[in-house]
Amino acid sequence: MPHRIFVEPFALPFMQRALLEAVLLGVLAGAVGVFVLLRRLAFLSDALTHTVFPGVVIGYLVAQTGGIVWGALAFAALSAVLLSVLTAGRAVTEDAALAILLTGTFSVGVLLVSRRSSYTADLTTFLFGRILYVDQR
Repeated sequence: MPHRIFVEPFALPFMQRALLEAVLLGVLAGAVGVFVLLRRLAFLSDALTHTVFPGVVIGYLVAQTGGIVWGALAFAALSAVLLSVLTAGRAVTEDAALAILLTGTFSVGVLLVSRRSSYTADLTTFLFGRILYVDQR
């Protein structure tokens, strides 16, 4: 039975949860993605997701996994304020300000991660997560 190779892995509970999460994320990201593109906010959303990276790292340093969301929220607010300040005088365009924030804050996050040997290997986990770690909550 050649089809068993495709079905057999999903007999395990953690694989079932990973599949469910991937399907839910695909549906939600598709719906949100259409809205983002129609509003012409693609670069803004991309930049803001990268500018929170130092907040994720600092939150993890301060409170382990419990501080990741709070650190990301703090840096999202800081990024919004910095974007407003940079574009207020009209000397810098919105795209240029977003590029400055994206590269600047993301590089700070990478620098913070690279200075810590205890979790440097988890850089990809901070950025992308691990779909197989999803629990029932």
